Amino acid sequence: MAPPTTSFTTSRINGSTFLIVETDDYGEWPFIYAKQHPTEPILILSDTGCNAPRDKSVKLSNLREYLETYPIFENGGRPLNPIVKSNDGKGSCEREYVVICSHCHYDHIGCIEAFSTTTAQNTTKSFIVASSHDPDFILKDLPTHSLCRFKDPPIETPKYSITHWAHDYGKLYADPEQGIYVRGKLPKIQDVSHLKSLGITFLHTPGHTPDSLAWWDEDERWLYVGDSFYERQKEDMPIIFPAEGNLLHFFHSMQHLLIFVRSENAAEERRTAERERESKHDFEVLSRRIKVGCAHQTAGEDAEEMIMATLRLIMAIVAGKVPVISSKMQRGEPVDLWRESKKARFSVLGPRRLIEDVRDEIERCKREKRPIPLDFNKSVEDIAVPQKLCGPTCQGRVRQERRLNAPRFVMYSSSTTAISLPGPFAADPR
Repeated sequence: MAPPTTSFTTSRINGSTFLIVETDDYGEWPFIYAKQHPTEPILILSDTGCNAPRDKSVKLSNLREYLETYPIFENGGRPLNPIVKSNDGKGSCEREYVVICSHCHYDHIGCIEAFSTTTAQNTTKSFIVASSHDPDFILKDLPTHSLCRFKDPPIETPKYSITHWAHDYGKLYADPEQGIYVRGKLPKIQDVSHLKSLGITFLHTPGHTPDSLAWWDEDERWLYVGDSFYERQKEDMPIIFPAEGNLLHFFHSMQHLLIFVRSENAAEERRTAERERESKHDFEVLSRRIKVGCAHQTAGEDAEEMIMATLRLIMAIVAGKVPVISSKMQRGEPVDLWRESKKARFSVLGPRRLIEDVRDEIERCKREKRPIPLDFNKSVEDIAVPQKLCGPTCQGRVRQERRLNAPRFVMYSSSTTAISLPGPFAADPR
């Protein structure tokens, strides 16, 4: 029997992770990532798409139903998270869900309600993770901040609760014993030695939105960045900044990511060199550079190169070196489209105000003889050099540790409190 028609297509991108692309009614083509954790019964889901099929005749357009019922060829012909029935007719999925919200825009939370409840027929638990950088952006006026109210016709805003507010450089752990944590100070390391690391690190990346959140898969060496950047490709999709965006925050976030990626790439190169020295064979041991997973258009490109290319473009726009291709009024203010050429790899769409705010801040610093926070005349290489980094970075603390006799950076959350997460997950115990 042939499987039902669906608005999703799925392909494997690494050993444990699948890319799900939704053919939606808004032309967003969201990229959804589903990671089958290799050691714990958990399915980590990056966003939930639009929940709005372009073809209304398809039989399967709900993401959760798709994950639990649709056979995936590259998963041995099985669904990514099939339901296991018990003798009483009730059931639960093979894996619990951890839904990581890259941000709260409608094309990323469209099906999140389906993961917010359990039923008598399906008792699978779900945990919903979002950035702790600015909780009010999600908790207050979500119809506006999700952009649901600006669609024509307006979209009904999904209703959901965040079970875990992820700190910058916070990590996820599984607890095989208790699964319950109480708000308060972080426990000492000896009190949480039984926790199992899930190999997931969160990074705050405000700029596109205040709640933008990236996450790093340590095992697969993939970095998932949401809508912070992506290529135009055939859909000619620009990097978009809504009215709530902030270009200064975005630039700092990209430096934040670049430092992290360069540090991890350098550490991997040192480990590779060490393995090569210890190897008794003549073949070359290749270093695994970090790949990037974007929420639109792009998956599998070199993360460091993509971040640097995005930074160069934003710097060029602020410096007035990239032409405005078109302009329109949106939400009561002029919005411009910047693109270097018809064949350009990237383009940017956002309120003119965001660029003018950065230029005004630079001029204000010059007049007041204050240090310019960002010198857009410098190259990316001059601005972000991890080996020279010291002091506070974004909301994390940075310290150097030695690994393979070379400096490396390890970021720790600056928070001294833990946010409770119902179920088997906790914040980084450090």
